[in-house]
Amino acid sequence: MLYLLTPPDAARSLTPSALAAVLETGAVSWLQLRLKDTAEADIIVYARAIQPLCARANVKLILNDSPALAATLQLDGAHVGSDDMPLNEARAALGTGKILGASCYDNLETASVAVAEGADYLAFGAFFDTTTKTAKTRPAPELLTAAKQRFPGKILVAIGGITVDNAGALLAHGADMLAVTAGVWQHPNGAITAAHDFKTIMDKARL
Repeated sequence: MLYLLTPPDAARSLTPSALAAVLETGAVSWLQLRLKDTAEADIIVYARAIQPLCARANVKLILNDSPALAATLQLDGAHVGSDDMPLNEARAALGTGKILGASCYDNLETASVAVAEGADYLAFGAFFDTTTKTAKTRPAPELLTAAKQRFPGKILVAIGGITVDNAGALLAHGADMLAVTAGVWQHPNGAITAAHDFKTIMDKARL
């Protein structure tokens, strides 16, 4: 499944209509609203603008960094990294019945703690060079295989520099979802083409 992240300046550069066109391809299962350098008031305005678009496309809307705000806005979930807050606090702020994701980088022990503290999915990476953020780690795809064996039933998310050209290896090693930013928004043939291409790759992986 494709877990699409918004571009860093989405509140200024990505109109709701342009986002809707990508969601309507049917390729996206989850969308993460990731606005690192944006005022909370602007995040709220943007989230409220795109929330009905996600609902119409049957896409889960996940907020990066702020479980409490995600709960206030009645979004589908939140994602936190190691520098944000403990997972048990994030779960308490987000509430039950919502999706909680954790960045685990290249560390299965970090993932084990995240599972114990209530994470629904575990994100590993960056697997490839990425321009979206400064990557802390560079795991091999085999890490996903080990995680699949150790955490049966947990959703494994691969992140970091994923494109239509390298996605297949991550799916083959056990990734349940591919978290992608530039691989869609900076695709040379446009985001809609990229979404369709990712959907084709993931459909083939499920055969």
